[in-house]
Amino acid sequence: PYDIAIDNENNIYVADKNNHSIRKIDTSGLVSTFAGSGNKNTVDGQGTNASFNEPLAIEFDTSGNLYVVEYVGNVVRKIDKQGNVTTVAGSGNIGSKDGKPLLAEFSSPYGITIDEEGNLYIADYGNNSIRKIDTDGNVITIAGSETSGLNNGQGSAAKFNGPVDLEIDSGNNIFVADWSNYLIRKINLVGDTVNFQISFADTAGNFGTVENTTDGSGVAVDLEAPEISDVSISTNNNTNTSYGKLDDTVTLSFKTSEPIQTPAASDVTISGLSGVTLTGNDNKTEWTASGTVTANASGNAALSITVLDNAGNSSAEVTATDDETAVTLDTTAPTLSNLVLASTNAKDSTRYAKSGDNLTLTFTSSEAIPAPTVTLAGIAGTTVTVTNASGNETSWQATYPVEDGDTGDVAFSISYSDPAGNVAFSISYSDPAGNAGESSVQNAITMDTTTPTL
Repeated sequence: PYDIAIDNENNIYVADKNNHSIRKIDTSGLVSTFAGSGNKNTVDGQGTNASFNEPLAIEFDTSGNLYVVEYVGNVVRKIDKQGNVTTVAGSGNIGSKDGKPLLAEFSSPYGITIDEEGNLYIADYGNNSIRKIDTDGNVITIAGSETSGLNNGQGSAAKFNGPVDLEIDSGNNIFVADWSNYLIRKINLVGDTVNFQISFADTAGNFGTVENTTDGSGVAVDLEAPEISDVSISTNNNTNTSYGKLDDTVTLSFKTSEPIQTPAASDVTISGLSGVTLTGNDNKTEWTASGTVTANASGNAALSITVLDNAGNSSAEVTATDDETAVTLDTTAPTLSNLVLASTNAKDSTRYAKSGDNLTLTFTSSEAIPAPTVTLAGIAGTTVTVTNASGNETSWQATYPVEDGDTGDVAFSISYSDPAGNVAFSISYSDPAGNAGESSVQNAITMDTTTPTL
């Protein structure tokens, strides 16, 4: 079994190559021979009275007729809904001749597809070409030649090396599996330009033709929607380009598969920004959209891109980046709370610390922040650790071991910012009475490492 096709009632039909027949599997799973006697031959007829010569590919048209490609028979057959088998194209002789239905020649035809108008397209393996059978049965070579090779181009200038299968899309583009070239090829059936010819004659019978416009005007044909790729987003944030704080610039970049019309403001949007401007390169295939983060913007900078090519074909909407980049908008500075300064002094931990005691400063941030800079007891670079066992960067603790010679009221300072670079003021405290300008702590501690004397 080499190929399958499914009718409108979900019955499955199978090209049973070496049994020289077309089999049917109905929706209950029952298998029967739909057409073909099993004899290796090319004989028209009704159902199992007909014969095939290694049927290889099958395809239904919109009317329910099943077309069969014979690999060894070098013909294309048709089975109508009643099971009548007829030969629609091919003399049976090996060759590459175009022309009338039964005079044309194929060489080991392999695959088949059908367009909406009922034209058949054949992957002619042995001829390294793609053949068309029009609705009158005439055979035309539309791409490739008998000479194998690999070359893109128009018609016979293109080269294939053993094409085996093909499929047509809604824009009448044919995609070809080019077996020995290890490639998927594309044939644009609709030309890139509108061509015309005017034939005319005067009353005396003088004949003439015109194929070009007088003013050089022309019309380009474009049936394909543009595609958007290489979508990426970032900021000029000097702390982290994945975050945007107030007045940072967010830049969205993308490419298009063809030149496009300059998008309007509604075509390319990024949430949380003001003053978005769009610029493109000279070819109009590489674009950037930039804007400034506005006050109170928060969350993900959602994006949307929809563009039109010069013919007016619209791309699919794109709402995500290709490289998984994203920008989080954060314009709120973090705050600290629950500041507690403590000592391990056994006698009076609320007031004093002697040599060998440990000072600890604990505090909570309103959001996750990178490790803050803490100065404790006048010592910069004091060790700061995350106290939350889950690694949540909102609970912090700074420690300092009191040493001989330390004296006076314990002062501290905390400098911190969030991942977006929003900088808060540095909190400091040194008044043993508990007075603080910007924050307050639970208690004040005095360091005293001098042993009293009598």
